[in-house]
Amino acid sequence: MLDSQKLNNAWLALALGGAGFLLNMSEVDLGWGAHLMFGNAVIYAFLRIMDRKYLVSAISIASARTILLWNQPWAWLVWTIEAAFVATFTRKASPVRNDLIFWLLIGAPLLLLSYGFIMKMDLLSLRLVIAKQAMNGMINIVIGETLYFFVLNLPSRFPLNTWRKMPINSFITMILSAVVLVPATAYLSIDAPQREKAVNAAIDHALQERLQGANATLSIWATSRSLELKLYVEQKLAGSTSTPVSPPNLAAEFKAIGILSKDGSANWLPQGDARLIRRAIQDQIKDGITADSPYRILTLPSPQMEGRPELVLVVPYITPKRDLIIVARLQDGAFRSALRSNTDKPIDGMFLVNPKGIVLPLSSAKIEQIDKIRDLASRTYNPALKAVVTYGVVSYGNSYMNDVRNAVLIRATEITTLPNWQIYALSAISSEVL
Repeated sequence: MLDSQKLNNAWLALALGGAGFLLNMSEVDLGWGAHLMFGNAVIYAFLRIMDRKYLVSAISIASARTILLWNQPWAWLVWTIEAAFVATFTRKASPVRNDLIFWLLIGAPLLLLSYGFIMKMDLLSLRLVIAKQAMNGMINIVIGETLYFFVLNLPSRFPLNTWRKMPINSFITMILSAVVLVPATAYLSIDAPQREKAVNAAIDHALQERLQGANATLSIWATSRSLELKLYVEQKLAGSTSTPVSPPNLAAEFKAIGILSKDGSANWLPQGDARLIRRAIQDQIKDGITADSPYRILTLPSPQMEGRPELVLVVPYITPKRDLIIVARLQDGAFRSALRSNTDKPIDGMFLVNPKGIVLPLSSAKIEQIDKIRDLASRTYNPALKAVVTYGVVSYGNSYMNDVRNAVLIRATEITTLPNWQIYALSAISSEVL
């Protein structure tokens, strides 16, 4: 059986570890996926009076919070080794100085190996992690030493005869380190999140400008093309012997133009397109598309079955004698051409989403980006319509901060003249912002 002293030490280590774990849950967010944790400081206050193996066990329990927060075990491993190193040499030198030696000789190389070579973190983020982890470890020991010093100087009625006195060199090192580290930590905890917010706000503003330009361009395009289509159909129905006047952009932007009756039956459709358009439009009419509805764009399955849907501009055409519906199949890339020719904003990383949630990239896109936009569009409350949404691919041990080049900010808006259509814009977060 364990003797009572060992049992008490084990319970103390468990209690301190649990308390440290809970305190580490109140991490200080530095932005870009970086955090500071101060739960280990409570355990380091017992550094001079607690047996080494129990102190290391307590630090190990408290540091397990990093596994849950950062999705990898390396910070937990380094902090546990740090505790073992500092506890081993505490009686011979200042704990703060020992910790500085640890980070120079062991801690930084371990982070370089684990984060750099195993997790493949980019160099800039790796430098940030090493500096932040070292500062976090040292500030925890400084706080622990400070707590220990204040406890030693409590009124004499507290029984502290068994507590070791703090050597003068340790006291001086603690004070000098506190003068440097505490203000630096306070500044970073205030300034870093503000910088992240400023960068996000700047990107949000740029994305909104792109979306506003694209929204206006698509709305003007749809309105103008619907008027031109009405003019074209009016001339065709008039039975003019001459070829109806068709603006050149109609032939350039539409594969075929047809006319349906209000009930969805074909009035006139080009050869080869009748079956597809009639069936598709009839299906859409069941969903509420009528001749007195505003013009809209429908998404039809591709007849070539290549997976990329086709777009059809549907325009109501009401005459004194009959109600008709004009259907015009868009050429591939018609939206891209319209945006490129009518706005000076780049359309790379822009997507259209139709009322049924189908994502239509306006440029080349990654599968995971399309999946993320599809997920956002399917939500009842879409956060991208109100503010930028940060998205990064999560791989082994990596949040988006760990490979910031894969992270993007996503913003969305409703297209004014196309009911239930949305347009999304993505922007990469450059690593220089760190």
